[in-house]
Amino acid sequence: MSDQTDSRHRARRAWPMGLLVAGILVSTGGVAAVAGAVTNSVSPSAGQESADARQIRSVFAPLVTRSVRAGAIPAGTASSPEDTAALAGFVDDPAAHERRVDLLTGSVSPTLKAEYLAAIEHGLAQAVSAHNPDWWFVDATFVVNEWQGIEIHGDTATVRALTTQRFTLVDGTHKQDPQLRSEYTLERAPGTPFGWLITGVSARQVSPEAG
Repeated sequence: MSDQTDSRHRARRAWPMGLLVAGILVSTGGVAAVAGAVTNSVSPSAGQESADARQIRSVFAPLVTRSVRAGAIPAGTASSPEDTAALAGFVDDPAAHERRVDLLTGSVSPTLKAEYLAAIEHGLAQAVSAHNPDWWFVDATFVVNEWQGIEIHGDTATVRALTTQRFTLVDGTHKQDPQLRSEYTLERAPGTPFGWLITGVSARQVSPEAG
């Protein structure tokens, strides 16, 4: 795998496990499902940032977590990756599709929503027969380990940070993706859960997988 990944590649890898979006996560309850998002870095003093930058800093991890959780399955859907009947039923369930659409609608731009939704549903369908445990997670958390810059130009923002993603798999075990040097582009979106939508993602791995 190349060190340099773009949002299209990460969508394939992370739907199921690690789209930093891949992220893109999201959850079991729509807008309220972002409570697990974590930010580890310390914010600068208020005088050093604009109000927009402070607001982005406060919503960024929950925003990305929501997008990533669009690829999750509800706990109890299947007992293991070998439970192909239950997993296939989930993949084809219209209610599950609508949940993915809702989570992505509140976190990514319309263009990315179509791309991510197609990647998630294609990946999950392929994973049914693969019995790969990494493709089936019931929860995810996007973590900012270190902020490296927030730039805002009108209604567009660029966020750079060191990030990781943590997953709870269908069998109850946990997995953490390698740390990434990530760059997200956002657009202002009044009326959405966080006031911003993700429009693009790129990332480079900077540490080995933590396990």
